[in-house]
Amino acid sequence: MKKTIVVLAALVLGVTMTAAYGKGGPSGLKGKYFLTSINSPDGKFLEAQQLIADGVEIDLLIEFLDGGKVQRNIEGDWDEGIFQLKGKKLTVTFDNKEIEGIVDGNKIILTQDNLKLTYQKK
Repeated sequence: MKKTIVVLAALVLGVTMTAAYGKGGPSGLKGKYFLTSINSPDGKFLEAQQLIADGVEIDLLIEFLDGGKVQRNIEGDWDEGIFQLKGKKLTVTFDNKEIEGIVDGNKIILTQDNLKLTYQKK
């Protein structure tokens, strides 16, 4: 009887984890995302390539790895952090600073310093 309860508990936990993470969970998020645009609070839309041409330092690449790890590349320098995904809500942490965002298909929209940064998976 105890063995049956343990097996059932393991199955319930497995179903719960699958429902919580599903396809869009940490393993589904894995990969490289490139910055495509920035929207400012005043409604201005800026394309990443124009900002780069103007010499603005921005996160050009974010890569989500296994185990809740994430890294970003800013002008050739890699910075490591962690991430959590709950449903579509994404929290990325670099240097003890949390950045909130959402996952929308193959796009990630992060809000940092009142800017909405849109990254596209490639």
